[in-house]
Amino acid sequence: MASEAVMVNNDEVMRQATVLIRLMKLLDSGGGSGGSYGDLVERIARKLENHLGIWELYLRKDEEELASSSVELDRAMDDREVLLLRRNVGDIGDEEYGLKKAAVDWSIENHRKRKAQMERSVSAMRGLLGKLEPEYVEDIRRFAQDDYQKIRELGLGSELSEMIIGDFSKISESLS
Repeated sequence: MASEAVMVNNDEVMRQATVLIRLMKLLDSGGGSGGSYGDLVERIARKLENHLGIWELYLRKDEEELASSSVELDRAMDDREVLLLRRNVGDIGDEEYGLKKAAVDWSIENHRKRKAQMERSVSAMRGLLGKLEPEYVEDIRRFAQDDYQKIRELGLGSELSEMIIGDFSKISESLS
């Protein structure tokens, strides 16, 4: 289960991405100038950049925990096999085998649960940006078609334009 902080950050990513896409569409359609909306666009782009950075950290952490859970599960499964082999060759008796098998089975079950939980979390994190309205996904793809040239031509300044392009690129990559 995702923590409240993760869920709040994910909601902010969606909110800021939606607002930024809407503003870029407005500017692209001639509904305003980069100068008149520049401060607003910059604030939203910075917020989105920050929240996308946090999102990437959460995703990376969850992916690492998933990998660790997989390794631990494999180790526990190996321990069970070794335990059975030791019993079969007479290295341990039935009573000791029963006790140790119960502990190993408990460990396997816990690692399976943790791995499944982390798989769900990683899947949810990867799917987050896929929850953008299809219209907005199409807008991002449209901006990306010409290597984001339309964004560069909106009169927002090169630093702000590159920040927006970076935000849209991260979103676009996660949608692929």
